[in-house]
Amino acid sequence: MRRCDIVIVNYNARNLLADCVRSVLAEGACHVFVVDNDSRDDSLAHLSASISDERISVICNGRNLGFAAACNIGARASNASVLLFLNPDSVLAEGSLRRMMDVLESDPSIGMVGGFCVTRMALSSRVGAESFSRPGVHSCGPSAC
Repeated sequence: MRRCDIVIVNYNARNLLADCVRSVLAEGACHVFVVDNDSRDDSLAHLSASISDERISVICNGRNLGFAAACNIGARASNASVLLFLNPDSVLAEGSLRRMMDVLESDPSIGMVGGFCVTRMALSSRVGAESFSRPGVHSCGPSAC
C-alpha cells in the first residue's frame, strides 16, 4: 500500500478534532497534519492532552487563511504519494481508509477516491463519492467512510 497522509483543517473544532484524529490513527494513517486556522477555542490543547502520537504534526497559521489555503499548507508539509483531506467533524469507519486505498491502487488511471458521509442518524448522502465517466475519478462504494 502506498503511503497515505491525512490533512485536517481545524478551526474551533475542540472535541471533534480529537475524535477525528483518533479515528484516522486507528485506521493506520502514516501521518496526520492538523492545520489550525487560528482557532480561538482550546482545540489544540485538547488534542495534545487527549492524544500523544509521533504521527501527528500541528501547523499553526497566525490567522484564518481559509480551508483551501490550509489544505495546501498541509499538502506541502507531506511527502506521501496519497493525501486524504478530512474535515475535523468526520470520523473514519473501520476499514474505510484501506477500502479507499484498495480502489485507488486497483487501476493506475484512478487518481481520486472519496467516501460516503453517514450521519449519526444513519442518513447517508453522497459527499465526494460520485462515479464519473471521465478517467481518474472513481467511487469507493457505500461501505466507505
